[in-house]
Amino acid sequence: MHTKKGPDPDSQDYAGYQFVWFFGVVEDRNDPMKLGRVRVRAFGWHSSDLAKVPTNSLPWAQVVMPPTSASISDVGSTPNGLVEGSWIFGFFMDGEKAQQPMILGSLHGIPTQVFRDFEGFRDTREGDVDYGPYPTRSNEPDTNRLARNDANSAPSFHTQRVENRTEDVDVAHEKTIYSGSEDLNWDEPANPWNSQYPYNHVMQTESGHVKEYDDTPGSRRIHERHSSGTFYEVHENGDLQHRIVNDRYTIVANNDFVNIKGDCNITINGNMKVKVLGDYDLEILGNKKETVMGTVVETFAQTQTTEANTGVAVTTPNGVINLN
Repeated sequence: MHTKKGPDPDSQDYAGYQFVWFFGVVEDRNDPMKLGRVRVRAFGWHSSDLAKVPTNSLPWAQVVMPPTSASISDVGSTPNGLVEGSWIFGFFMDGEKAQQPMILGSLHGIPTQVFRDFEGFRDTREGDVDYGPYPTRSNEPDTNRLARNDANSAPSFHTQRVENRTEDVDVAHEKTIYSGSEDLNWDEPANPWNSQYPYNHVMQTESGHVKEYDDTPGSRRIHERHSSGTFYEVHENGDLQHRIVNDRYTIVANNDFVNIKGDCNITINGNMKVKVLGDYDLEILGNKKETVMGTVVETFAQTQTTEANTGVAVTTPNGVINLN
């Protein structure tokens, strides 16, 4: 009978011999190996005095990823979600030697102050930094404001969205087609954000990129926003809204099919150019009206053929010319 031999019980050099939990604060995430490791100052293990234990002397801690991420060969999620100032918990693989920390998760809280000089257990970066230093605010939960929707705590981009909303967009009017009504102008949809805790699931990056999956009853939304202000949003009723704050480029490598079940209104504030390298077929089953406020110039390299089953009438300043 074969008996599997386990680790030497007299040895303390293998992972798991002594399982020691710890809580701590991230002070450095600039892992030279780019593995997502961070330097953590652990409560009860490291002094808060930076002169005694400087940040660069702390051991690198490996971040444990969930099983939904393969963590191999570009497959899975990147492990660089923690920032300086993040509170975390984990364990030391080498027990009380405390040189092989592993991080299992991060903790939300309510910071009581933004910055503490000359102490550890905080974001210790000095001078100008791209983002932070963290925490960026105090005396309110770290939970994203979009998820909380507390009074007077709406993100600034919501105010900008209201201020920049496009309204009263003019469309082409024709009384005979639209039953005598010319009031067809339209507005960009109003901001539908009406989240209630705990239904809105939010992911936000340091620069302000945002993803929301909002399950708030009566206000279900999907929203993705670039920090520049470009966004798309799916509303409760299924409407899809896009707003692009700069240019848009669309490349279709093969065919493109579009079927609009209702009406289509296109308003262009600038100029429009259309170039067709092949044939151009236009079929209209109803009426067609063209109103040109300026000059019309048409150039035909070959023959133009016009067919009219009931005749052609040309209206000029001097009267009507009938071509039968």
